Amino acid sequence: MFVLGQAKVKPMTIAIAAMCGNTHASQRGNIIVCTDTLISWGNHTSNTSGTKLYDLPHGFFATTASDVSRCRQFCGYLYAQLAKFEASDEAFVELVRLAIEDANQEFRASQLLTHLATFPVTKAEFLTDPDLVFRQQIIDEWRALSPEIDVIICGFSGGSPMIVRTDGRHIQECMVPGFACSGSGESAALDWLNFRKQHGAMSVQRTYYHVREAHDYASLSIGVGELCNMLLLRPNEPYVDIGACTPLRWSMDQNLLSSGYRLP
Repeated sequence: MFVLGQAKVKPMTIAIAAMCGNTHASQRGNIIVCTDTLISWGNHTSNTSGTKLYDLPHGFFATTASDVSRCRQFCGYLYAQLAKFEASDEAFVELVRLAIEDANQEFRASQLLTHLATFPVTKAEFLTDPDLVFRQQIIDEWRALSPEIDVIICGFSGGSPMIVRTDGRHIQECMVPGFACSGSGESAALDWLNFRKQHGAMSVQRTYYHVREAHDYASLSIGVGELCNMLLLRPNEPYVDIGACTPLRWSMDQNLLSSGYRLP
């Protein structure tokens, strides 16, 4: 069972990824990714102009909703794992899943070493001494620790969009209804997207406004920043920045406003 949010402190952020423009005939589509710009270091908010989007091999992106240092560490492991194979590989989808699992394992192993530092024992003793008194206690406490990361990974396989979420232990593929949200504004964003009946076959333009509205609604949470970064991911094409003050977003705003629509 996939369970997220076991950390004592809820991450202060919102991250949204939504499929759009999907067609069953061609099995192709797009992805819109949105994150706020409020960065939290541990339990303290220190920066309101940060970014939580990470560029990965094969056109993948990761967006994070937890402790910045830990999430960057995980994304570094994931980058190295994804770089080990080519997008043309016939088993590409399975290799992506294995890469995420391996990155989870590396991240958890690094947590074990960090936890090991709290005991009067060296790494060599833990790995080689069969009579180590603290061994089982160390393992039990390490297993009980929450990884304290929440990462959404987005990309494409042969033009088909993929959205995968991991908490450092479990992996969830978000194919139905085609979107994922994380962070302290997760419940609000999910409620809004469900209220809008968002699904992967909706157009890019409509999904863009649903995601934007979901961010605005989630920003009612004290831990979610009012500003956001937004990207449009397209198969076999460069990503497009559709955040604030970009030409595409301004054009879309003007076209919709001219039709009588009012932004929230």
